[in-house]
Formats: sequence, structure tokens, C-alpha cells
Amino acid sequence: MEFSLSERLLHNLITKNKLLNKFFFEFEKILYLNKTTQFQNNKHIFVSGLPRSGSSILTIFLHNTNKFGSLTYSDSPFLLAPNFYSNFKKKNINKFFKRIHDDGIEISLSSPEALDNLFFLTYSNEFNLHVVDYINLILFKTTKDRYLSKNNNIFDEFETLFRIFPNMILVVPFRDPVQQSNSLLRQHSNIKSKQKKNKFILEYMNSIGHHEFGLGYKFRRQPNKFHDTNNINHWIEQWYLFYLSAVNKFENNKSVYFLNYELMCEDENYFRRFCKILDIDTQDSKNNFVNKNSYDPKDVNDKILSNSMDIFKYLLKISKKI
Repeated sequence: MEFSLSERLLHNLITKNKLLNKFFFEFEKILYLNKTTQFQNNKHIFVSGLPRSGSSILTIFLHNTNKFGSLTYSDSPFLLAPNFYSNFKKKNINKFFKRIHDDGIEISLSSPEALDNLFFLTYSNEFNLHVVDYINLILFKTTKDRYLSKNNNIFDEFETLFRIFPNMILVVPFRDPVQQSNSLLRQHSNIKSKQKKNKFILEYMNSIGHHEFGLGYKFRRQPNKFHDTNNINHWIEQWYLFYLSAVNKFENNKSVYFLNYELMCEDENYFRRFCKILDIDTQDSKNNFVNKNSYDPKDVNDKILSNSMDIFKYLLKISKKI
């Protein structure tokens, strides 16, 4: 997806200025909040885990059921004023582009993405005071009553979000640790290369808080042993630390579902049970997920691999309860 010079300048102006974003949000509330319906108790869906877990393709699938309201690329850069900005006509809204990830996923301006992260960055520790209004405004704009978010960057905020939205569901997707970690390593190298050639890609990702890989990479958990981001063991350790923390935090929460991507691809019954949990009519849903695992692990530390596989097996056990 290409951006003109004016689009790049506007994006940087808006997304890098917290005060300006807060102004637009207050302006949005003045214009539209009294028109919204209260959706706080509805069955909203949040998808969050480590990247390269199948979270993007899962979110696109859920969004395509037409049952959920989400932010899409067309809402950028006025992400805190989606109703106001919807009055401005966008060009080529249904034209498809290949993602910069080179993973075969095609997107358009109508595709959902982790764009609500700018809201959480803007309000930081005060997001709980505003998130109900924000989601109600997005649902008003999309004329839906259930919110869908894919945001791998707010995992530490979900305990608060569960208190605010008592009927929400958190889906935590995961893959085989070696395969997912290899995908992270490859994507880290891919994005770094593209950011070196196009500075705006780095500016864009940094401005909306996407530090999962690339030149702006920030690890999710403090590494214990493996700090070299060009080494597969760094990413396997990150996988282990993240999912160990996720299990410890949410294993007993009945509104959290650990979803194995490989099983989604291979087991139609597993897929249908998952759709039922999310209140999606399986007659309108088709399993188009494809398992592309192919990496043959080399130079992997035995200890971190063993620890990760233990967590993976436990996650599989939990996920099969779906």
C-alpha cells in the first residue's frame, strides 16, 4: 500500500501528537456520543498473542462474517475520530494490496488491523476511563453491536478490560514454537530490510506502536539468555516467556481461549466448535486456513526448545477443550 507525500505528512502529524489525538476524540464525542448505544455488556472479541500466530488471518476471517465492527485502514490516520473522518470519501477503498510482510495475505482499506493501539498509546494508564466511549463510537460508525480487535500490544491490559467488558472473549492464538519463532525471525529481517529502504515504514509502525519486529523492535519479555535478535533462540525464548506468562495469567479464565492455528487448519470440528463459542453461524463460515509450517530447526538450544515444547503441549491440551 503506497502513501503519497501529503498522506505521509498528515499521518505523522496526527499519530505522533497525543494532544491532537485527544482533541479529535473529544471533538468526536461532542458530535456523536449522544447518538451511540450502550454496548458495554456485549460479547466483544479481542485477538491477542505473539505475532505470526495466525492472528491477522483469523481477524480478517472474523471481520468478513459481517458480525463485528472494527477499525480498518480507511480510518487512518484519524483513528480517534472514526465517525467524523468517515464523512471524507476515500479512493480505492476495495482495491487489494499485498502486505509488506510478504506472507501472501492481501488487504484493502476495508481490512481490519491493530489500529486501536493508537488509542491505548494516547491514553496510556487512563484508557479505562475512555475505552467504553471509544468502542461505542466505533460500533456506531460501523452499525454493529459487537466489537472486534486484533491487538498484540495490549496483552497486559486485559485484566482491566475484563472488568470493564464482563462478557468479552479473549482469543490467544499460538503455533508450534519453532515454526512461529522462525516466522518471527524471518519477518524481523524482512521488515528491517524494507524500513532501511523506506523510512516511512519505520515511522508508520513506530507511530502506532507496532514494535513486534524491524528496526523499531522491542521485545515483549526481558530475555533471560538470548539477546541476539538475529538468532532463532531469541525468538523461541520470547515465545516461551510470553506464553508461559499467558498461561499463568489466564488459564482459569473461562472467557479466554487459547487457539491453536495448526488445529484450525487441520480439524474441521475444532474450527466449528470455535465458531460456536464466538456465536458465528458455521453455515456462513468456511475454514480457509492453511498450515504452511516447513521450517527444519537448526542450531536451536536444547533447553529453551524443551521448555517451549512443554508449554506448547500444555497449550494444545487446553485448546482441545474448545
